[in-house]
Amino acid sequence: MLGILHTIMEILHTMSILHTIMEILHTMLGILHTIMSILHTVMSILHTVMSILCTIMSILHTIMSILCTIMSILHTVMLILHTIMGILRTVMEILHMVMEILHTVMDSPHHHGDSPHCHGFSTPSWRFSTLSWILHTIMEILCTIMEILCTTMEILHTMLGICRTIMEILHITLAILLTNKVILHTILGVLH
Repeated sequence: MLGILHTIMEILHTMSILHTIMEILHTMLGILHTIMSILHTVMSILHTVMSILCTIMSILHTIMSILCTIMSILHTVMLILHTIMGILRTVMEILHMVMEILHTVMDSPHHHGDSPHCHGFSTPSWRFSTLSWILHTIMEILCTIMEILCTTMEILHTMLGICRTIMEILHITLAILLTNKVILHTILGVLH
């Protein structure tokens, strides 16, 4: 009888130990479930961050494309202005030569004294002076145009510099974002 009771006690003790083990395993399963839930949330956040990074990178690529177009247009405009300025310089040199010729002709002894039959606006000296004045006025206008073109070129050059600086900043930003994207992709691969 005592042997039976002893056996029953041993069985009950074993059952108590099993119950304790079951409780421990249940607690561990709860902890693992919580960890899995946290990891799932982290992965969801990382996926969202990845999506945001991809969107930002796409926007930056679009901005860079627009900047490239703007820089190309500015470069073309500057080339056109440079060509126009070259033409204007040539015209001004020609006008300068013509004016020197006119002054030489006007200062020559042959044209120092006007004919007694030529008076007022019909004299050769007056005609040369008028032509010289017209050429001088044209030269002044061309000089003003050249100054405007030079200022415009300086503005365009500054704009190109700004565009280049922005492009450099965008390149650095894209490189940083790409590095972060690779890191996130690696983390997601490990978590999976």
